[in-house]
Amino acid sequence: LIDGKRSNSESKAQDNINVHNADAVRLVLGIVIRLPESQSNVSLAKNAFDEILRLCANDMAGSSLTRLASSGLCSSLTNPNEFSQMLEDRSHFLYSRFVLLLRRIAAFSMTYNDFVSLLRCVAGPILLAEQEDGDEITNTSSLKRKRIRLAVISSSVQTKKSTVATKSEAWQSREAGFCNRLETLSVIAERGDRVARCEVGGDSLNTIAMYMQKVPLEDRIYKLAEEGRLKFLEIESVDGSAKSLAATASATPQSSQAAANAAIWNPLVSTGFTYCAWLRQHHPIKDGSPCSLFVFDISTPPLENAPEGSFPYGSGGHDFFSFWYDIPNQRFCVLSSSNSRGEPTCFPMSPLPAGVWHHILLTYQAPKRSMLGRKAVLTLYIDGRPVEADAKVDTFNLPPTARIHIGVPNPVLASSGIIRGSLPVWDLGPTLLLSTVLGLRDATAMYTAGPDFPGLFWGDRPQRLSLAAAATAAFVMLAENGEKGSVAGALRRRKVPSMEAVGHVMRERGFGGGPAAGPESDSLSAVGLLCKLTPENVIFGFRAFSSSSSMRDDSSSNNRRHFSRRLINVSRISSN
Repeated sequence: LIDGKRSNSESKAQDNINVHNADAVRLVLGIVIRLPESQSNVSLAKNAFDEILRLCANDMAGSSLTRLASSGLCSSLTNPNEFSQMLEDRSHFLYSRFVLLLRRIAAFSMTYNDFVSLLRCVAGPILLAEQEDGDEITNTSSLKRKRIRLAVISSSVQTKKSTVATKSEAWQSREAGFCNRLETLSVIAERGDRVARCEVGGDSLNTIAMYMQKVPLEDRIYKLAEEGRLKFLEIESVDGSAKSLAATASATPQSSQAAANAAIWNPLVSTGFTYCAWLRQHHPIKDGSPCSLFVFDISTPPLENAPEGSFPYGSGGHDFFSFWYDIPNQRFCVLSSSNSRGEPTCFPMSPLPAGVWHHILLTYQAPKRSMLGRKAVLTLYIDGRPVEADAKVDTFNLPPTARIHIGVPNPVLASSGIIRGSLPVWDLGPTLLLSTVLGLRDATAMYTAGPDFPGLFWGDRPQRLSLAAAATAAFVMLAENGEKGSVAGALRRRKVPSMEAVGHVMRERGFGGGPAAGPESDSLSAVGLLCKLTPENVIFGFRAFSSSSSMRDDSSSNNRRHFSRRLINVSRISSN
């Protein structure tokens, strides 16, 4: 205070108060339920609530829905001291919106405490013993004295005949409320989709190759993105430090020489790399028309100041490697710039049922003796299971500044006409790129963890610690992914048959059998499913909920309109 008055700096600081998303939602909910019920206020409250519902829609799973669902909002909606009374008053004009908000939040993500609070709030009144039509509850103490009736199978008890020909209005209202509560629980159980995801794809390669001749080659996919017809992810440089070095190469000769020495991305000639991603196709393609899901594409960056009308990458300077799924033929294909004939190399047929999450893991093993052979070996694992045969491709060279596209091929391949057909919209879950080659057990471990696992295998953080929980999740996913045969056969193909008898394995090997059984983290090691990765091998790890609305200042996409959000490399966050 200055002379009894607050300084201007303090008043400005108080005007700019940062409020977290969850607290802002609670604040808005608290305001709308306390507004006087006039016509204008009712309209204002509904509009404000509809905006919250929009932030919690399914298409916001990559941003606001994930953040709000993980911030304890479900507990607030079911807490008697906050908003649970709004779920009891069916006559309130916001009742249906509160129920819808609870369904969306709880169906997406719940902690154990959220689940218990939900059962107490929604299912609690159903489990209370029935009151006869003539009985009334006069105070709170009588409500607390009501006993809880456990759920039983209806055929095991005799149905009591009703003594009243017509049920009272209070009884009918109570039954309607019970039905609504049961519907809420069923919606949460059936429609829950807890995977943060990005939608990619959306247009056709024919549009890019044939109907955009007047648009520069490099700008075609970005032009479609600006129009909202195509969605994709772009990683500007596979090695961020190499990009910074190349940007300053023209300033000093030393930097230029260093950039020339690092002309090839190191994993291509030494350690190899592993790319894995979770994907889900929206709908099956029944008409047999050509269509592809581009899962991974890495290519050289465009040349700066290229002459107008010329080949943007230079006549012979464009190298790439592309990996996609051919939906009509039900197989994955790869194509690199080293293939002069432009014929893709295909893996054996691998059907992927639509509407189900699938884990794809691709490894690239560089030739050990490049002087004797130039063939690199590609190994593909689908849902933790290796395909019947590997693929061999000619080696290719890419600089450390190579960029990656997910959901669309690089601009040159998209415009070449080699691959045709539509790019259907599909969901992309967690993605991971490593500078090492993983094996079968690692692929199985990642698959059993599921697409909603928050750890993402960065650093030395282990996955789900409980073998029983991992096995339960694996049984469910194996039953849904459309793989032929029994679950036991699927486990044998993944070299983990002992997972079928989890309890027996843990007792035989001394894990999980009592206080002296040792730490629970060893339970996954009992079947070889404890996956750990060192931070230096992680190139990037992306999840849809870790995003920002702004680009970095040094990003070439900072001033472009076709990019809506920037995914944050969560592996770098955890390793710092």
